[in-house]
Amino acid sequence: SSGINAEWPLRPGRQSEGKFLLQQVGRPNQWTDEYYHHAVLSAKSVFLLTDLRCVLIQYDDILNHWNMEWAHIYQDIEKVPAVLDNGDGLGITFSSFMDPNAGM
Repeated sequence: SSGINAEWPLRPGRQSEGKFLLQQVGRPNQWTDEYYHHAVLSAKSVFLLTDLRCVLIQYDDILNHWNMEWAHIYQDIEKVPAVLDNGDGLGITFSSFMDPNAGM
């Protein structure tokens, strides 16, 4: 399987919060993802895991809604992502070809 294990322990209250957040940024006509887990990184940043992808979302105070910063399908990830702390907080980096900012 190219997804993650759905047997992780989940707390019901947090699961409903995570499903709500996924609905806010997911593409309902294109995504068939099943929510698995999420981690609140800060008041405005959440990392979501589904059966098919990992997603980083950020809250936009100006527009008053959640935006998807990036999403990566597991089968497209070539190597284990690195978690970095550059002093501005934690970040996650993938191989260069997967960098959503590459070529900008």
